[in-house]
Amino acid sequence: YNSSITIKKSITKSRRAEIYYKTLGLISQDLINKKILIIGPRNVQELYIAWLYGFKWKNIKAIDLYSTHPKIEIMNMNNLKFPKESFDVVVMANTLPYSDNTELTIKMVSEVLTPSGIFSFGATYYPECEKWPGDKIDGTKIYEYLKNAGFRVFFHNPIEKINSLGGRQTLNNFGAQKMQKNVVLQDKFSL
Repeated sequence: YNSSITIKKSITKSRRAEIYYKTLGLISQDLINKKILIIGPRNVQELYIAWLYGFKWKNIKAIDLYSTHPKIEIMNMNNLKFPKESFDVVVMANTLPYSDNTELTIKMVSEVLTPSGIFSFGATYYPECEKWPGDKIDGTKIYEYLKNAGFRVFFHNPIEKINSLGGRQTLNNFGAQKMQKNVVLQDKFSL
């Protein structure tokens, strides 16, 4: 997508962000003082969703490869230029497949999250896709990248569907929490 496509759409029906904000509620009910980074919102609509789910407008930051609003800073998800541990929450509504290095993107998110910070995102798995390299990364690999970056997964919901091209596709919805360093869990079970 590029800005000429975004300008033509006021609401994107096929890429809804609400599930990622609902997922945050599984871990944190109080979002009002949390700082959030939204990666790849395309337009201001998703920033309004974050605000409606309880984030203060001043605590909402967003990045994309182009900007259609002053609150959306132009920045690449693989080169986040924020200080370490700047955000309590990072949301990516199905933009992870656009990354040409999924593992690096997840590491970058881990770096900007505070300890116990939440990463809520969706990632499609569509191995026939030639356009987006991240579509070839399955849920198992994403789970591995999350664990290697210091996350524990608290939510995973895979949705199987036939996409607009007629191909089988899986939408992996994840909720992950950055683990605090040097904390040893009594119960080592995880998803």
